[in-house]
Amino acid sequence: MLRTVGRLFIFVLLLCLPTLAPAEGMDSARTNVIKAGMVNGFTAYTTWPDAQSTEPFVIGVMGQDSNFISALKRFFKKKPIVGGRQLHIRPITLEQVLDCHVVVILGDANKQAELILAKVAKLPILTISDREKFALSGGHVNFFSENNKLRFEINWQSTTQSNLKVSSRLLRLARVVGKPK
Repeated sequence: MLRTVGRLFIFVLLLCLPTLAPAEGMDSARTNVIKAGMVNGFTAYTTWPDAQSTEPFVIGVMGQDSNFISALKRFFKKKPIVGGRQLHIRPITLEQVLDCHVVVILGDANKQAELILAKVAKLPILTISDREKFALSGGHVNFFSENNKLRFEINWQSTTQSNLKVSSRLLRLARVVGKPK
């Protein structure tokens, strides 16, 4: 319980830091760290249907240099296990998305976002992108800038259709789209 509260506190702290958006001249290393921290929070507050599996939990990253992967590995260094499973973080190609539990699509890889979404439609693979309106187009989570801060949006309908359970704690921090009225 204390670990969960601590993770939530760190996650909220990351959301509240000023000037996090990748504005002109902004240090991309800092943005990578913020996004990596958010991805860490997404995995902590999402439940996959195969939660009892002993297979490794895989986070695949497309379209970013190794700086984002390094930042992500630093966040998971103290806890390299997700839900009792070994964690693997690695760069992937379009052909490897089905081998992942989380697919992070950044930068130029967003050109393949529609192909990725078609490939993983309704499968329990959490898709995260920095592409504008990614969640509105059927993705699960997208980063966006608001008031010079990095925020995120979650598509409630697509996560539900993919049989992913997103914690209400996480949904309260997000801008939620695709929720029935």
